[in-house]
Amino acid sequence: VGFDGSKTKEDGYRSSFAKPSETATPGYYRVTLDQHKIDVELTASKHAAFHRYTYANHDADAYVLFDLAHALISCSVADSQIDVAPGGAEVSGWLVYNGALSGRSGGAKLYFSAQIDGATGDWTLWQGDKLLPGASQVAGAGTGGAVRVKTDVPVQVRIGLSYVDLQGARHN
Repeated sequence: VGFDGSKTKEDGYRSSFAKPSETATPGYYRVTLDQHKIDVELTASKHAAFHRYTYANHDADAYVLFDLAHALISCSVADSQIDVAPGGAEVSGWLVYNGALSGRSGGAKLYFSAQIDGATGDWTLWQGDKLLPGASQVAGAGTGGAVRVKTDVPVQVRIGLSYVDLQGARHN
């Protein structure tokens, strides 16, 4: 799987999937990504999400990516900040999202906190095309991060969200 500058844009990290590998029920989604044979399971509550990634190749050089520049069609991210705690087990920050409704008022600031089980302590942040290995924070448009994870057991990520503050995201 690995990480390099090509993975900072959607066309560098997206993967196709076969429709028969997909399962969707209220509150649960599962799919197998074809490119690296990663089983992805997602579930969510009102303010939080839970992801589980199971890698078929237990020796893979794998990363969990946080692309803060990615937005839905006709929407944009005006500004963002990403922070990685020592050891890489928590990634947090915020982004200002301009959507169909929020763009008229200057956007909505969304805080997030992600707890990663299986982080190896190796990560890279980026801003635009500039890679910043081991940096603890980066801010501005076009930011993101990649945290290297162990692949011998399923990787679990708990993500809390808040429109109020980072502490609220951590609490959720």
